[in-house]
Amino acid sequence: MHGRVFEVDFNTVIQGSGFMETLEYVEDMKDKVEKRVATFSTNSSTLKLLESFHNTLVFYIWMNFRTPIVYSDLSVINLKERVETLLNWSLANMSIIEQKRAKEEYLERLRDTKSITPPIGSGPRPGKFPTKNKFPKTRQNEERLTPAPAGLPKAGAAIPASL
Repeated sequence: MHGRVFEVDFNTVIQGSGFMETLEYVEDMKDKVEKRVATFSTNSSTLKLLESFHNTLVFYIWMNFRTPIVYSDLSVINLKERVETLLNWSLANMSIIEQKRAKEEYLERLRDTKSITPPIGSGPRPGKFPTKNKFPKTRQNEERLTPAPAGLPKAGAAIPASL
């Protein structure tokens, strides 16, 4: 393209990629959701296409800075702003839906656990709950709580010279 015409037309570059179709579809859904005519759930393939489209636009703009005569289609700046708006809207829309879904799943699990009562006698097994000992069971605490063998001095006592 560049070798024959000395210009890279952005519309020709993205032809067949599905970028413009995805952009127009999400814009249409955004309008419908804002008018409360439809609901929309962003899926990962739509987000991936919008992100790829955004990367392509940023690359074209960067090339415009490097070689402005070859990459001269400035309509990409407007397209980039449209894609960024839709990416932000899609992510916000996705997070609201995901929050609702997570809340519904949590409430469902809560309802399920309340309806299940444990059988009689299925309480905790002995030794699984802390006893009167305030300290966790570690080697250091075991040594501290275990009485010293006979004949050894107690902690803090003077050490006899015979040892």
